Amino acid sequence: MSDLKLPKNNKYMDSKKQNKDNIENAFNDFKKLLSDKTHPDNQTPAYHNNVISTLNRLLVSADELDGINPGEGIFGLIVLALRSCLKLRDDNTKLEVELRDLKLEINRLKKNQKVK
Repeated sequence: MSDLKLPKNNKYMDSKKQNKDNIENAFNDFKKLLSDKTHPDNQTPAYHNNVISTLNRLLVSADELDGINPGEGIFGLIVLALRSCLKLRDDNTKLEVELRDLKLEINRLKKNQKVK
């Protein structure tokens, strides 16, 4: 068996790997969009074009993966959407707690100012 030489340049396997790399890159770009703190009033047309491009790459890559292994692409998008929702929920909860703490601090400072 040691005399068996496997091909090093397998275009079929490379094409499968390329499709997975494409969707992984699109996932990473989507995660960057989620973590971006650009205020909606400051988002330029170029920013919106980047958002559209990222979403298009996600959909095209998912479709390509579905062509190779049915369901893989769409389930990847579903998982990404659910994880994104959970991350946004966690971020929202943190902001609500911070807002509550700041309101308590403001009320405490107002009471201290009235006492003086």
